[in-house]
Amino acid sequence: MANAEFHIHTSISWCAAPDMTPEAMQAQATRAGLSVMGFADHLWLDPRRGSRPAVPWILRLREGLARLPAGGPRHLLGAEADCAPGLGAAGGDALRQLDFVVAAYHFADVRAGLVPWPRTVEELAARVLDGFRSLLDAPAARIAGHPFFIPPSVYRRLPEAVQERLGDVFAIVALGAGRFLPLAAERGIAIELNVKALGPWSREVMLPVLRTARECGCRFALSSDAHRLDEIGRTRGLARYLRDAGIGDRDLVTGDEFALEDERSPGTGRASGAA
Repeated sequence: MANAEFHIHTSISWCAAPDMTPEAMQAQATRAGLSVMGFADHLWLDPRRGSRPAVPWILRLREGLARLPAGGPRHLLGAEADCAPGLGAAGGDALRQLDFVVAAYHFADVRAGLVPWPRTVEELAARVLDGFRSLLDAPAARIAGHPFFIPPSVYRRLPEAVQERLGDVFAIVALGAGRFLPLAAERGIAIELNVKALGPWSREVMLPVLRTARECGCRFALSSDAHRLDEIGRTRGLARYLRDAGIGDRDLVTGDEFALEDERSPGTGRASGAA
């Protein structure tokens, strides 16, 4: 199984632990046997979730990464950019200055009142599919973050009858995803295998979606979605699940696909350790 891990948050994400510093994270990643670390701090469409400067704040991490001791995991500097239909992507075109972008849907259009809260199985499936489609247009998107994920804060607001029929929701999603997964493959956007989002209730219902993604030619990115040091390296726990989904090492991105010089803004350089 590949030892590249993406979607790791540092302490500049308000929801991450204060000891998530580059130095401590590199030490933990080395202990976990990682060869590549993808830093991906939050950029929110909803300013109430964090008002820190967006991409310029994240770019300051390059200085800290450049000072890390040689010989550790290779570093890629990215962001988890919140996306939603009608709202675009948090960070906009400035995202192109990063090595990669994890584009993720958190129901921001629903929370903002642009569309009503889903009250039926069909409405929820439609929101999930529309949310995934919005990821594919995000600037510099390289990873579709926790695709088709329903955040707990959204789940708790769903009618009980819908909560009890998530299998039916994902049956619709599995059918509808076939319209968008070929586009993800064409654009080189990997499907994230997020160890947190693939919780006990969602692993089984996501299998048909992941198998369809593989059949469409999509590749996949391992992500711990770490907010604490002890979460770095936990993607190892997905090994059996990957076999069940028919996903092998050749289907996983390694990071070599990211930070391509001809796709970067002039003068930004590569991430520390990428040379």
